[in-house]
Amino acid sequence: MRPSSSPSDALLGAFFGVRRVDAEVSDQALLRAMLDCEQALAEAGADAGLVPPDAASAIADVCRTLEVDPSRLDQEAGNPVVPLVRVLGERLPAEARPWLHHGATSQDVLDTAMMLCVRRALADPDDVMAACAEQVRAHRHTLMPARTLGQQAGPTTFGLKAAGWLTGLVQARTRLSSADLPVQLGGATGTLAALGDAGPAVAEGVARRLGLTVPTGPWHTNRQPVLTLASALAGMVVACGKVSLDVTLLAQTEVGEVTEGGPGGSSALPHKQNPVRSVLVTAAARRVPGLVATLYAAGLHEHERATGSWHAEWEPLRELVRLTGSATARTTELLRDLRVHPDRMRANLDLTGGLVMSESVAGRLAPSLGRAVAHELVARLGRAATDSGTTLREQLVADPEVKRLLTEDDLDAALDPAGWLGSADTLIDSALAMFERSLHD
Repeated sequence: MRPSSSPSDALLGAFFGVRRVDAEVSDQALLRAMLDCEQALAEAGADAGLVPPDAASAIADVCRTLEVDPSRLDQEAGNPVVPLVRVLGERLPAEARPWLHHGATSQDVLDTAMMLCVRRALADPDDVMAACAEQVRAHRHTLMPARTLGQQAGPTTFGLKAAGWLTGLVQARTRLSSADLPVQLGGATGTLAALGDAGPAVAEGVARRLGLTVPTGPWHTNRQPVLTLASALAGMVVACGKVSLDVTLLAQTEVGEVTEGGPGGSSALPHKQNPVRSVLVTAAARRVPGLVATLYAAGLHEHERATGSWHAEWEPLRELVRLTGSATARTTELLRDLRVHPDRMRANLDLTGGLVMSESVAGRLAPSLGRAVAHELVARLGRAATDSGTTLREQLVADPEVKRLLTEDDLDAALDPAGWLGSADTLIDSALAMFERSLHD
């Protein structure tokens, strides 16, 4: 992965990002976050009585105004903090230079800057949840086939399908919003020795200024904050991917139950309306496991400072943030513009000539015949309907055993999809209530 600001990434990488999020995790944004960290460190040090106020003020002024070209930083230092501190020092008055970066190590600044970029990049995904909730409300009673293992299984509603999406989105959002974004401050060996007894107070001051949390202690080689964040980001992308994958399948020509709005033309086939947003969100979800795997593999750090594992985190974490922003934004657009076709859903529900209602019919027969016998009877009549090109109703009406137990009115009730939705309404209400609660939490 190259940073999102890289020109070589603009052609293909742009399909996996959105402008606002890309800007917040770009090289320039990361440098700005590092400068903000250095400023916060100096000011917090001054508050603790460790850094002369005039030096802290001079450092803050340079950090606020400095513009750095990322390509001009020396890449031989092993991380970008070392050359950035060198550039800062060159612009400071001599009396302030000893107090720049006081008490910190490179990993303190870069880890904190990464957490700061994440906080700035990730907007609360309320919009995607709200767009999904609208589909739930609008199609609470829109009948459609439920599908298991790729086959029609029984009746459901599009509202309940969307309620399943909504539940996943809310759960993912809850995990993401609870992911800790801590400041990092441990000094060279994690003891904060250069700050003496004031180390924890300085860490609190830095965290307060940057809007980050205060950890129990330095996490140089305890990468749980990164791993928790990675899992939460991946969960959000996968929740969006569930929506996009279902929409892609429902939008197939032979199914035709939904159509994506927005762009989607083909370069070769004038008639096509491709589910472009769904495809891109699904593609993002396919990429996520590899990034998470890299971050988990990089989670093993030696002793007090790692020999390469830390470096391996940088780009996968930024790309994961990019994919999360892209997936949530595109899924929001997808849901807002989605065109649902209830007539086609009903036609597909009737496609099997009533076979999709076999569970309902067996349920009516079970009290008299027992569950296993009723199941086998309906299965046999279903096979006969398929073989003869008739409907399940015709086979049921003609069968002596069924005729003895059920009237034609009973059969019509058993074959009505609207009568075999179980707790769908209650489940929809639960999903919507969960969504509403999440807005207030």
